[in-house]
Amino acid sequence: MVWRVSSKIAFVLAEIAFVGPALFHLPALPERIAVHFGPAGAPNDFATHTGFLLGALLAAAGLAALFLGAGALAKAPVELLNLPHKAHWFGAEREAASRSFLAQWLRWFAVLVAAFAALVMANLLDANLASPVQMGDAVLYETIAFLVALLGMILWLYRRFPAPAF
Repeated sequence: MVWRVSSKIAFVLAEIAFVGPALFHLPALPERIAVHFGPAGAPNDFATHTGFLLGALLAAAGLAALFLGAGALAKAPVELLNLPHKAHWFGAEREAASRSFLAQWLRWFAVLVAAFAALVMANLLDANLASPVQMGDAVLYETIAFLVALLGMILWLYRRFPAPAF
């Protein structure tokens, strides 16, 4: 039996991992929360508790809009979609499968971005709870892992939509 994780479940878990720790740790965070860090890891921009929370909630809402908007892809006019060999992949016999795949791909893309946002949030919280406030090196390695995963998703897209054999 093959076990598959639903993109909906994965997305909800990633969103909880993004917003949950921010809400939990908010009372323990300093009055001025470091929200941006320079190349050496030193903070160079700050937010109030309200600004930090508003930013986190807006980011979570944006990610939710991306995830939920993937379903609208099934109804978008073909002219609005940018895909190589569009005439072939959106021909009458392939259109439903192509739209379904693109919607699911976009949902998993939103999961990947939300998971990365959760990792960045964890690093940001760790940095702000430390003394002195300093971003660690982990965020660099997590960014590299995110980019590798993104490359994998792009390759998955190319593999699914190769040039048609005529």
